[in-house]
Amino acid sequence: MDMAYEVGPASGVLQMKALLDLEEPFRHLGQISGPTIVIGGSEDRRTTPAAHEILAREIPGASLLFIEHAAHFTPLEQPAQVTAALRIWMEQVPAT
Repeated sequence: MDMAYEVGPASGVLQMKALLDLEEPFRHLGQISGPTIVIGGSEDRRTTPAAHEILAREIPGASLLFIEHAAHFTPLEQPAQVTAALRIWMEQVPAT
């Protein structure tokens, strides 16, 4: 929240405009070949759970995990849960 207040609402508007200007933002997701986990906050209203589901569906073999009691800044809101999830996921990824 401090970061959001520090950069101010004008920066948030610029970021949203930049995101809206992206043409076909999911066009290349199918080319991701490495192990992938999509982690989102179950209460995220900016990048909604439905958007996370689309991301995970478009990336071949991706895992999807929602962190409870977190919104858009999931790693800041629930750092222990995110770290634990990443640790488990990394232990499951085959060594290359």
